[in-house]
Amino acid sequence: MNSPAFEHDAISAPGTRRTDDDRSVLELVNPADETVIAETALASADDVDRAVRAAEAALPTWRAAMPHERASVLLALADELERHSEELVGLESLTVGKPISAAREEVPVVIDVLRFYAGAARVSHTAAAGEYSPGSTSYVRREPVGVVGLIAPWNYPLLEAVWKIAPALAAGNTMVLKPSELTPLTTIRLEQLAQRVLPAGVLNVVVGDGRTGEALVSHPAVAMVSLTGVTSAPGLRSRPLRHRGSSGCILSWVERRPSLSATTLTPQRWHRI
Repeated sequence: MNSPAFEHDAISAPGTRRTDDDRSVLELVNPADETVIAETALASADDVDRAVRAAEAALPTWRAAMPHERASVLLALADELERHSEELVGLESLTVGKPISAAREEVPVVIDVLRFYAGAARVSHTAAAGEYSPGSTSYVRREPVGVVGLIAPWNYPLLEAVWKIAPALAAGNTMVLKPSELTPLTTIRLEQLAQRVLPAGVLNVVVGDGRTGEALVSHPAVAMVSLTGVTSAPGLRSRPLRHRGSSGCILSWVERRPSLSATTLTPQRWHRI
């Protein structure tokens, strides 16, 4: 297939395009034939800050949206991705180096995840309210965390991105998503398609290496970080949510704790070819 002419700024957030010429530019390579297929600028700490501030600005409106409104947006995003499914299949194959047949199996799952969380947004459950001690009534109220930082790995870039953004969107959070600098193309395209249905600032994408990730997880306005991969970043505490056996990895929600070090995660045993 023909390589797309694909250029992307360091950051995708309302009104935050960089105009200076001193930023680092990363060449993205097709692992199958080692040809350069695209270029992208690497986000600086200032870029990350602008993305987080855009997410902050969008938070009051998005967190106040009713469950059925958030569900409708997730369904609309699923429909948008479905209309561009073959394009996403091609990009996923091109950027990761996996067979078209493998990418074609993944994209329907991506769409289904969005539709699943559209349903989940409307059926949040809590423990029953009641009097469990004299003179007091106990109840559980679920509220959005706020701005969340999302860091996805290289091997399932689109699927991992949607596994992170879908529950965060359903719960009323806004977010900054950093894909792997090796395979950001489908995440960039996801963000472009999401702009058609999501309110401005709800989903922001920054492309960069470990320095970009460090700026994201250490940002004071980021309330929670979700990452998949191996990390030695300081100030993080990892709580595992799932494990897929010997061929999988631990996906962790990571909370910022300045006095604690991070737990190393087990990487997936799938190598770029």
